[in-house]
Amino acid sequence: MSQAINIQGLNINKLDVKFFVSGQISGSMMKEIADLGVKLIISNRPEGESYDQPSDNDLKIQAQSYSIQFKSIPFSSNTLTREKINTLSKTLDNNAGSALLYCKSGARSAIIWALSNILNSDEDVNIISKKVADAGYNPDALPTLVEHFR
Repeated sequence: MSQAINIQGLNINKLDVKFFVSGQISGSMMKEIADLGVKLIISNRPEGESYDQPSDNDLKIQAQSYSIQFKSIPFSSNTLTREKINTLSKTLDNNAGSALLYCKSGARSAIIWALSNILNSDEDVNIISKKVADAGYNPDALPTLVEHFR
């Protein structure tokens, strides 16, 4: 099981050497996120998914004040596409530092990260599934999703 890093009550879970995943972050967490070496934050939440969710623009401004890039690749379980998976792959490939992906709970972000690695980096589905599980997320849907998007 992954050792989660707790920032203001939110678990930041490590997927791999350079990749973290979490539930909804807030602007007040940016310094601690930057202290983890994160150079890129990716939001996988559609704007307005929840009434209490900070806007991507507000988070982007906060992130930039700590020299962290911010990108939005929003999707719900019904709107995940191969194009979004490919966009994530390209975004991560162009990032030199660590990245934090987040959504409401972290589960969607863990799944799109896994699909990106399996479909675009030819990583083994079993190895990636273990990393997702070790980070505290359920990887059971991965084999079906891989076949769907292949």
